Amino acid sequence: MVVDGGSTDDTLKILESHEKVILVQHPWEGHFGKQRQLSLENCSGDWVIRLDADEVFSEEFEKKIRTLLESTASDIVGYKIRQCNLIGNEN
Repeated sequence: MVVDGGSTDDTLKILESHEKVILVQHPWEGHFGKQRQLSLENCSGDWVIRLDADEVFSEEFEKKIRTLLESTASDIVGYKIRQCNLIGNEN
């Protein structure tokens, strides 16, 4: 699920080449919260992990998240994940 606020590069072309991507185009109104809410309104899964376009997580993290969610009790409605932003060389 991607909400695009008016990309002028090859973003749309790249997204459209992936058949599983749900693309919503909504003009940028100067507020991240509006874009994020629109993305949530267009999600249909039980769980959502939100990333900005310039963020990524490792395969190891993805495996751990999937394992965690497979064992999550039905009364758990969310998790808080500590985020570490790396700038430049990750070393």
